[in-house]
Amino acid sequence: MKIDHISWKIPWRKIEFGAEIPALQNQLELEVSNKHILWNKNAEVIGRRIDTDDVIVKTKDNLYVIVHLDYRTGPGNEEYPSTDVCKTLAEFILQMEEDSEDYGEEYS
Repeated sequence: MKIDHISWKIPWRKIEFGAEIPALQNQLELEVSNKHILWNKNAEVIGRRIDTDDVIVKTKDNLYVIVHLDYRTGPGNEEYPSTDVCKTLAEFILQMEEDSEDYGEEYS
């Protein structure tokens, strides 16, 4: 499955608005230090949650990583920004489906 074919489920959504692409990408790059798992991985922000500061990024070696941006004004360390690594796109999709179910229960 390709990124373009993801069936996004609330609370996740595709990055759609022109202004948010560079803003989120720049924030990610600002927060990632040379001790962080995403350092030098060419991580590209592809989606975000609507209810948190979480984004999903794809790395050059095809890992999908959920990153919780904390809007620091400089780099964090090896722990921050916090991450949850999905080894495949399918693994992220399963996480997205779980998040969607939890989100729906919270607001029903």
